[in-house]
Amino acid sequence: MLAIQDIENLFRNSLSNETLSYSYLPINNNPSFLDYDNIIAVMIIREDENGKKVPIGYGVTQKITNNQYYVMMNVINGNYLNKYVSINDNQTYFKSFNHKNLSILSIDNIYNIFNNHNIIKSPISTYLLPYNTVFGDSDVKSVMEILFDETIKKFDINNNFYLNKNMTIDFMYDSNKIGREEELMVMNGIGFNVVDKMYFQKCTHTLESLKISTENVFNYIGECLVIGKDNLGMVIEYDNFVIGINRKDFLEHLFKLGNVNGLVQVDDKKDAIGYILIMNNHILGCYGDDKNIQMNLIKNILPKLDDITDVTFFLNCTDDSLATKLLENALEIKEIRRHHTLSIIEKINWNKIGIIGIGCHIF
Repeated sequence: MLAIQDIENLFRNSLSNETLSYSYLPINNNPSFLDYDNIIAVMIIREDENGKKVPIGYGVTQKITNNQYYVMMNVINGNYLNKYVSINDNQTYFKSFNHKNLSILSIDNIYNIFNNHNIIKSPISTYLLPYNTVFGDSDVKSVMEILFDETIKKFDINNNFYLNKNMTIDFMYDSNKIGREEELMVMNGIGFNVVDKMYFQKCTHTLESLKISTENVFNYIGECLVIGKDNLGMVIEYDNFVIGINRKDFLEHLFKLGNVNGLVQVDDKKDAIGYILIMNNHILGCYGDDKNIQMNLIKNILPKLDDITDVTFFLNCTDDSLATKLLENALEIKEIRRHHTLSIIEKINWNKIGIIGIGCHIF
């Protein structure tokens, strides 16, 4: 039997799992992010010495637009990071853990990169780099490569992927060796070699320290309204203005998870000029016409946060006065590195994005 707990343990500290407050999997038939139509998940399992099936790799990719994709999660058991494997579809365990957006693969054989007789050259992604299309060994790949390749297959975007599609991934850098090795592998081995110019950080606060950071905030003239069914359309319209893409399905799905709350800031004409979303004690995103509005939204959402659990969020720190203020009393700060396969994402109103939805969305 493939245990839910084993899967949770594998990606417990991933960006997506923390961002979604551990509501990623459909446990006890509860709504989950895995139900969102625009994601594809791939899990790789193998049998341990006791005959138990355990997950050793898990990847999730989200379709943002027809040409833009976001790797939400890409985690590998450290013992398999430098292993190359051959795999097959596991119909038995797919049925036991049935989900329309999840594929389960079993490892047939494991190969070390180096052994006494041969050096197995690092395979290059079939879709992301064209060399392997002609010369590569499509049967033996790294675990990381399989996670990427399989989601590309499932989205049916493998034709000319390297030329036409852009894929983005975020890494949280905290001096963790495995994390750094993974980053180098996706850059050099798979093709995420376009480094983003934006500067993001994961910030952790106590509720009290966050109150101190926002205590002198200008109270914006207008109302902060609780987001509900009656005004969600207004939020979606404003989000489209800021982001430049329609995230209606994404935002509606977030609210189906049950523990998402938010506020929308309106002006004297009752038009939206900003909004903020939280999931438990994680701030999913904060968007506003200027930094005063963004900070005001953060201040007004604080009463909805638990005073026992630390508050977390991902900051857009590029030449940003809001970020400078919020970083002052932080308990912990971790750097986020963003990489792309093709190009940096342009034409985004970054000045209107204070807190970014890293882990569950690209913006």
